[in-house]
Amino acid sequence: MSVRVVDHGYQEYLQECFDTDIVEVTVGVHSEEGSQSTKGGKTVAEIATINEFGLGVPARPAITGWADSKTDAVEILRDAIAKGLKARRKIGASLDRVAQAWAGEIQARISAGIPPKNAESTVKKKGSSKPLIDTGQYRSSIRGRVRGDAQAFDFSMPGGGGAGGSKKGKRKKGAKAKLKALGKRLTKAGARLAKRGKRIGKKAIKSGRRLTKRAIKSGRRSVRNLQKRSTRRRAK
Repeated sequence: MSVRVVDHGYQEYLQECFDTDIVEVTVGVHSEEGSQSTKGGKTVAEIATINEFGLGVPARPAITGWADSKTDAVEILRDAIAKGLKARRKIGASLDRVAQAWAGEIQARISAGIPPKNAESTVKKKGSSKPLIDTGQYRSSIRGRVRGDAQAFDFSMPGGGGAGGSKKGKRKKGAKAKLKALGKRLTKAGARLAKRGKRIGKKAIKSGRRLTKRAIKSGRRSVRNLQKRSTRRRAK
């Protein structure tokens, strides 16, 4: 007696999903929004960097602070892919849901207020006591993006089809193996992102120190020049 299994193309869909290249989920201020100018003349990316790493102002890490608390990011992405496969949803659409939810979480952090509080002079200048919010441009510039293989965003469900029991078993094992491999790659990607974050932070701190030293030297030169001018005037 032969057994015919009809899965309406689900196994083929699974296999096609796992055959695609890994996509990348990014959350924060991207180049398109980051290059926009603010009312003060600086770009959104510059405003984000200054506030994230405290370059000349108190640090208010809206994005990196959120990222540090997101220790289960890899698991969330893995679950989103699994749920999307069950619902026969495109991988890109599943990951985009996560990306938009994460962007919303960062925006909510800013809306709730990132300590420390604004100085009184800052409050008077912008007419608001909410840190990181003046016109709202920085907050609205935080987006979630999904990038990668175009095939991962446009799967067409195969039509119904049949397969023998042994063929189905092989596909199931292959899908499980690829899911396991995908999990390992996501874990490694998460570790690489964490290292990049640390490197960016260190570079920003070094850059801030250099800028501070330059400002101090410039200030000292200005003071010396003023003293020289004052001495010359007195001599005259």
